[in-house]
Amino acid sequence: PAALLVGALVGAANGFLATIVRIQPIVATLGTYLILAGVTLTILPAPIGPAPAWLKALSGPLSMLPLALMFIAWWLVRRTPYYDQLMAVGSDDRAAYTAGVDVTRVRFIAYVMTGIFGGCAGLMLTALIGSADPNIGPTYTLIAIAAVALGGVSLAGGRGGVAGAAIGAIDIFLLQSVLTTFNVSTFVLQIAYGAILVLAVMLTALQERLATRGR
Repeated sequence: PAALLVGALVGAANGFLATIVRIQPIVATLGTYLILAGVTLTILPAPIGPAPAWLKALSGPLSMLPLALMFIAWWLVRRTPYYDQLMAVGSDDRAAYTAGVDVTRVRFIAYVMTGIFGGCAGLMLTALIGSADPNIGPTYTLIAIAAVALGGVSLAGGRGGVAGAAIGAIDIFLLQSVLTTFNVSTFVLQIAYGAILVLAVMLTALQERLATRGR
């Protein structure tokens, strides 16, 4: 619960900066990311372990439990009017505002939910490695973005979901496993992630343009 609460508070801070103070979202989230990275290294300069037994248990078959809970949570969100408002704001916030949608509230709630999901991901990653490592998080930044882009989630907003992001993450994992099997350098892995991200964004933009012309 503490980790989820921290995630929600971080999400709320990002939401406050991006929706109320009106700082560019990429700047706001990057700033808080650097702050949190520094705080983490201050609290825990080096890896420490092992993780508690209940947490390490989530790396085995019980890992399906938090994953299932996150999928159910997103499924419930999709059944609410908030989901339509979220997609509308992501597609065109000005049109959504004109239609009477409280854009600030919708975005703020989205940041808080993202923080909670981030807290879940942090717990599961800690369970996977079996210890607390302050330096492991940054390695997943590009991978996470590439995974959601590959899963058909529009980085501009308005389209995508958990299923697509999960499929993209599975594809990235399979690619990483194949390259690791052939003893490919980690530098080549970074090149592959970057290339996948650029290609996925290009294909998504092309698909959106074709869909717009079709209308």
